Parts: sequence; structure tokens; C-alpha cells
Amino acid sequence: MFFTDSSHSSRLSQAVVLKMVVWQVILACLVGSVLLLSVGPGFGLAGLIGGLLAAFFSGYVALRFFAVRPEAGGQQMLQALFRAQAMKWVWAMLVFGFAAQITPDYFLPLMIGFMVSFVVNWLALLWYPNGVPRKQ
Repeated sequence: MFFTDSSHSSRLSQAVVLKMVVWQVILACLVGSVLLLSVGPGFGLAGLIGGLLAAFFSGYVALRFFAVRPEAGGQQMLQALFRAQAMKWVWAMLVFGFAAQITPDYFLPLMIGFMVSFVVNWLALLWYPNGVPRKQ
């Protein structure tokens, strides 16, 4: 099915992003709980924070991307997406670099929480019905 109504596809895209962030928070809590029960409170907290970082960065990219109106054109929207993704990865490298320096013992659970929650980014591709909306 192809969408010609841009407001419908925009609402659908925003719903997918919201679902993605919610699932990332759920997975962050799950990873944090598993690590808390199996290893200890420091590891559980690090896993939770790692997963929440993934959700925060996804939300940041979505806010920056959806700040550009569809009427601005595809080039402007693509530029906003690329800039947001670039800033996300710069901030992620800074945060993880800082965490590795400050608390090296908890760096691995932090990364585990981030990676488990980040898997939702790939799963979100399946949530968009019939692929990406296109004009006919």
C-alpha cells in the first residue's frame, strides 16, 4: 500500500519511532534487571543506563528529524537526519569514552545494555506496514 497523504505517513512514522523508544526503555529495564539479579547492583545499573542511552539517542534523532516539516523537501529532511545521526554517534563516542575512563569495571554491562536496546532499531523496520510510504 502506498500512502499519498503526507500527514498519515508522518503520523505513522512518529508512531513507529515512539514504539521504538518505548521498546528500548523496556529492554533497558529487562537487561538492567537480569544483570542486577545475576551479577549485582552496579552491573544492573550500568546495563540500565546503557539501554536508556540507546532510547535517548533514538529519541534525539527522531526529534531532530521530525523538526523539519515535510513541505521543506526531501533534501532538507535528509540533511536533518544525517546531522542528527552524526551528532548521535559523536555524543555516543564521547559518553562511552568517558564511561570507559571513569568506570572501566562497568563498561561492558553499559555496552551490553546499549547493544540490546539498539537491536530495536533493526526490528523497527518490520513495524512499518508494507515498507516505506511513497507517493505514486
